[in-house]
Amino acid sequence: METKTTDKIVPREIAALLSGERVILRETKRAVTPFGGVAVFISFLRKIDLVEQVRRYMPIQWKSPNHIDPTTTFVAFLITVLVGAKRFAHAALLRGDQALHTLLGMKRFPIRRQDSETMLPCGAAEQRDQDHTKTSLALIPE
Repeated sequence: METKTTDKIVPREIAALLSGERVILRETKRAVTPFGGVAVFISFLRKIDLVEQVRRYMPIQWKSPNHIDPTTTFVAFLITVLVGAKRFAHAALLRGDQALHTLLGMKRFPIRRQDSETMLPCGAAEQRDQDHTKTSLALIPE
């Protein structure tokens, strides 16, 4: 006879890196995030007060009411590299990982879907779009 298993609570809680909110880590049979081991690194970053140190020396300050703190963007990039991204565009893979966002204390992940657009030189995106249109037209059978 099978017994119903419940999640076991591991005696471990941490504070989210950016927001400081309490996060309880639990052992579960459900898939949560493939980056659960990052919690240890996040605890270390919190212990050395990385966020406040970066905020103190960050040379960029945005004025928009809808801005994302540059420190948050920096931390997102740092974690993206930590989990194995080889290009900046790979950061988009973490946009949907709500468990990782909770560990970091992020309400929204600061990487846009089309980051390659922002990395292109002025006018290059328009040129690429024109080239794509030419290619698409060339593929239409006569």
